[in-house]
Amino acid sequence: MSDTFWNRSPDRVASDLRGMVMRVGRIDAVILKTDPYKNQDDTRGLYSSLHDMQPGSVYFPRFMRSCLMVFAAKDGQVLIRTVEIDGKVFDGPGKTTSRLGINQGRLRGTTRFLEDGLFEVVMEGVLQQ
Repeated sequence: MSDTFWNRSPDRVASDLRGMVMRVGRIDAVILKTDPYKNQDDTRGLYSSLHDMQPGSVYFPRFMRSCLMVFAAKDGQVLIRTVEIDGKVFDGPGKTTSRLGINQGRLRGTTRFLEDGLFEVVMEGVLQQ
């Protein structure tokens, strides 16, 4: 499922991620809000380091004082905006990554589906430029 799930438009991936459970380390987070971005709309270059990454890859760029969680989709990316962890809502990309224990920018990883509606983020290290 992993290859076909991510190899779709950012709009479709963003929509289907809502309600899924994402596991990062020992933390399970229900995804509540996402934002899709298409490569051609990335005029500021915020996601330029993701343009060549394989669908299903994840990248944590540093933006201002926070890290963001961005998944690569076909021809674009999906930003995780809001999650729920243990009944508490973390609204905002920086609050989300902070609660997940991600505070170092330029980390990268991949995804692996464990079952329908549950996937994990597997960290692989720092993205080399």
